[in-house]
Amino acid sequence: MTGSIIGLAVGLAFGLAQYIGLQKVAATMSARKDSGTAKSRDLLRLIAKADLVIFPLLGFFLTPIMFPA
Repeated sequence: MTGSIIGLAVGLAFGLAQYIGLQKVAATMSARKDSGTAKSRDLLRLIAKADLVIFPLLGFFLTPIMFPA
């Protein structure tokens, strides 16, 4: 495996963990009527989806720079 693919996999793992965590926080905010607004819940969900894309891309491109072969 190349460093880029390993970075992609690690980034995907971190992105998935962030996605799950932020979705749980948004679901908790939805369950509580007094906690937060609809905009903040929607923003958390948007950030969670962006994490699934951003972290793997960062891992793919930054790993070869940080750990050259």
